[in-house]
Amino acid sequence: MKKLVFILILFFILPNLFGQEEHVISQNPIETESLEHNNLKCDKLMDVFEAGYMAGRVRYYFMNTNHLPHNESYYANAIGGALAYHTAVYKGFSAGLSGVFVYNIGSTQFHDSLLSKNELELFDVVHHNNKNDLDRLEELYLAYEWNKNKIKVGKQDITTPMVNMQDTRMKPYVFKGIWGNFQLSKNIHLDAGWFTQASPRSTVHWYDIDQAIGIYSQGYNTSGGASDYQGNLHSKGMGIIGLSSTYKNLNSQLWVYHINNILNLYFAQFDYDIKLKNKTLVFGWQSLYEHANHNGGTSDLSHTYYNPNQQAFLNSFRLGLKGKNNMLSLNATTIANTGRYVFPREFGREQFFTTLPRGRVEGLGSATQMVVRFDADKIKTEKFTGYIAFGRTFTPDHFNYNLNKYQASDFDHFVASLKFKPRKDPKGLSITALYVAQSSYHLAAIKDLDIHHNFHQINLIANIKF
Repeated sequence: MKKLVFILILFFILPNLFGQEEHVISQNPIETESLEHNNLKCDKLMDVFEAGYMAGRVRYYFMNTNHLPHNESYYANAIGGALAYHTAVYKGFSAGLSGVFVYNIGSTQFHDSLLSKNELELFDVVHHNNKNDLDRLEELYLAYEWNKNKIKVGKQDITTPMVNMQDTRMKPYVFKGIWGNFQLSKNIHLDAGWFTQASPRSTVHWYDIDQAIGIYSQGYNTSGGASDYQGNLHSKGMGIIGLSSTYKNLNSQLWVYHINNILNLYFAQFDYDIKLKNKTLVFGWQSLYEHANHNGGTSDLSHTYYNPNQQAFLNSFRLGLKGKNNMLSLNATTIANTGRYVFPREFGREQFFTTLPRGRVEGLGSATQMVVRFDADKIKTEKFTGYIAFGRTFTPDHFNYNLNKYQASDFDHFVASLKFKPRKDPKGLSITALYVAQSSYHLAAIKDLDIHHNFHQINLIANIKF
């Protein structure tokens, strides 16, 4: 704890000693579809609602996954939308609410097999046969803002490296609690909050923090038995503190995640740019340390979430060359053999330099992931953007449960994404085509366990924001 306090003090002081720059957010952005905006201010209380703002979107999603070893194919067609209303700001106070609705307009039959989990995640992972009652109240909050600071209380979405809305299905991850954004100085930004409930992506209900953990696949405990922690954990909530700073070409982030009675996670990220003649050399480093809080969730180790005898160390690196409209990067993530890196998938998606759609390193220890990626902000015309990436992941043995929670195999990973947006305006139409392929045929020795890493998938997503 003393070391952590010392690091936080340095994080506050050093940028002010050497100069001040404008706050810059992460260079590893999270894809979001937030409908929030900068509210208009009003002088009269009666004008708060009249001067408010409404926004929304209509979303169509088609997904088709072909699982090669089992010759099984699944598809789903989902359509839905979101509506949001935010009042104007009166003496610093404002309020907002939003809801989302989804309809299954034609899909293969879902069952308990994990093979159809990707398509099922467009709807309701808790109730597989639910095709119509898929609406959810997502935001309902009261906010107070002053200068460049803001505090929100209630149901809301947040964006951090580990806990985020990550809106790549029909419903994002959302949370209930208090969340504050504070501009401490020109170049130091603080985020902090405490959350007691969550509504994970692909669900329709709200859950207490400890009840939400385990809604998705639970894998195996470190003894090799099936994990059974959902409903057996005890936690009062989740706290998050984040500091962001910039000095010249160096952007820094430091985050602390505390899930009461379950785990503590410390995450740092540093991005440094070197300007060349016509290019920019990009360096990135992410580092993570994690350990159990108390007994990891419950005193019964067979039902606990985080084994208190383990701890996780993870590092992720990026070396990139950025042009005016594109960037080529080499990325690598390594996890030490001291334990499994685990964090509830129900709270968001990890944002490491090697993170790609349909692929995580959560649940692994003693693992290495490498990714070559090319991003383009302009493909012939600014109306087209996209990226292409190829990665390889090396995992421990299937039956090394101390380091392999989900019996993952070594696998290759290919992703190609193309987005078309006719107008620069955030509102309007956008269409995204996403292709994902994974293969472990030539890497893994036990073929019967490779159902998770031998597939190819097509995604077509259309959004109209208004």
